[in-house]
Amino acid sequence: YAYLPTIGLNLALAYGVGTLLTRVSPRLAWGVFAAVVVSLGSLTWRQIGVWKNSTTLYEHALAVTEKNHVMHFNYGRALMREGRYDEAEAELEKAVRLNQGFYGAWLSLGLVLAQKDDPQKARLAFQNALIANPGYAEARRELGLVLARLGEAAEAKHELGLALEANPGDADAHYTLSVLYAQERDFARAETHTREALRVRPRFVQALANLGAICAETGRVSEARGYLRQALELDPNHVEARRNLQLLDVGE
Repeated sequence: YAYLPTIGLNLALAYGVGTLLTRVSPRLAWGVFAAVVVSLGSLTWRQIGVWKNSTTLYEHALAVTEKNHVMHFNYGRALMREGRYDEAEAELEKAVRLNQGFYGAWLSLGLVLAQKDDPQKARLAFQNALIANPGYAEARRELGLVLARLGEAAEAKHELGLALEANPGDADAHYTLSVLYAQERDFARAETHTREALRVRPRFVQALANLGAICAETGRVSEARGYLRQALELDPNHVEARRNLQLLDVGE
């Protein structure tokens, strides 16, 4: 029975919308938000409607200012949160055109492009983030992830290794390395990185499902069942965990 094809599928799922918006620090946005509020002064009743949500706030701010790269960045991030990826891409491109060293905007642009299934352009965006800030661990991790999606395993492992040197507690980097090693049937390293991902994020469903697959591939059936059941407890609709558990039952 083949358990490892599930790992390849779960690698693709790692780029879900839920992770997309958590990978860029919001710190840059706060200072700008405060500055906008202070600079505009007290609001009249007619202006209150402008602030009904973050996108309208940034739309108004951009209408009354010019060449504000940080505001384009914040507007792009707000559009990302609403799933308006084409518009977000346009705003983030404006931000990096105005300030080519704006590494946070390059990272966000890469994430939008990855979400739009354009890994080649995402790769360039992440590389530009690293040109602007070589120590940017998040961009290093994202570059590794997109290289894995492109099938460039050796380069992906190199970038993910560098990301983990900068941030040993990066669950996504550990998880993706575990997938790459498992695909090479290096189950010892795959298991090490999967367990590290779970140490950092104990409810990481995909990692639990993949650890179950690794245990199944290495003949530890009882242990495999335990991890697959944990994955299903957290996500009863996890198709591959359920499929692998059924395969284990059939194989008895």
